[in-house]
Amino acid sequence: MAQNKDYYKILGVDKNADDKEIKKSYRKLALRFHPDKNPGNKEAEEKFKDISEAYRVLSDKDLRQRYDMFGTVDGNFSGSNMNAEDFFKEFFRDSGFSPFSHGFDFDEQSQQQVVSGTDKVLHINVTLSEIYNNAEKNIKYSVNRPCKKCGGSGSKSGGTATCQHCHGTGQMHIRQTHQYGYMEQIVTCPHCHGTGVSVQNPCADCNGSGLHLEEETLTVKVPTIDKVLHQVYQKSGYGNSAPNNLGINGNLKFTYKLNEEDNFKVDRENGLNIITNINVNVINCLLGCETRVKHLDGKEYVLTIPQCTKDGKIFRIKNKGFRHSNGYVGDLLVKVNMIMPNGLTENDKKALNKLQKSKTFK
Repeated sequence: MAQNKDYYKILGVDKNADDKEIKKSYRKLALRFHPDKNPGNKEAEEKFKDISEAYRVLSDKDLRQRYDMFGTVDGNFSGSNMNAEDFFKEFFRDSGFSPFSHGFDFDEQSQQQVVSGTDKVLHINVTLSEIYNNAEKNIKYSVNRPCKKCGGSGSKSGGTATCQHCHGTGQMHIRQTHQYGYMEQIVTCPHCHGTGVSVQNPCADCNGSGLHLEEETLTVKVPTIDKVLHQVYQKSGYGNSAPNNLGINGNLKFTYKLNEEDNFKVDRENGLNIITNINVNVINCLLGCETRVKHLDGKEYVLTIPQCTKDGKIFRIKNKGFRHSNGYVGDLLVKVNMIMPNGLTENDKKALNKLQKSKTFK
């Protein structure tokens, strides 16, 4: 517990503020500076912690009295074992609603709702080279963020009113009559999108939604191939912002889509093995030779082709395949693609005829 903080100033209330004013100010500021609404913003994160700390002191009668007298609560701060996020959730749970649901009432004077923005789903294309080299990728994507023209309120004048369709609840009851009775369903209000708020004088830039499509960049490090193929990733608070700046951001969810490269494939029998092809002319296949194999990381490996190597022969370079998240490493499989000449001279034919007479081909 940091000492000598001005908790009244942090919450933006007067020293004579009653419990209702303090609670209302905390609710407003906590939602504004919540980490999910400000992903990656360390300043907002610290502000969120200070706001929670201030409310925990000023909402407790004994702690507030001690603070007013001495300017500190010393080591007797009863809530010190609960972090700001836990306290945030506990605050809304005690109030009978959740900031992560589609909507809820604040109090009898305010029917304003808090919603979560929708999730953003991405499919990221990755190549075998990017997986093998554990590369970093900068992914650009479009996401809804608060409109800069109206500050996210959706209104030119900032004016709002209770939604007349759902009466501020953010929800509507739909009754469908059937042959044997009826079915009642609760749905998010389509008019206010669950906020319970009706915008006055809609902003022309965002048509009253308070949202504007913006381009953002996400930097990701390409994981091991097993996780590329089988895992869904999520970054909390990086999804679409809530309508009218009345809630927290949704999440960003993304999967990877594998794109094989021209001369490199994944072994279908063992997904950690990489298959590549090399062209070797028929003469070198017969006589034997040394050739170089260029890998996905740009490194070259010397491969010895023995005499009488057949077309389609596969050579294995150990531990040069993909790495599994458990540490196991596959191999690089090099397949020989025998290349025939485009034509033969008379001398070529004589040499081959002589070879044919001296060897038995199987």
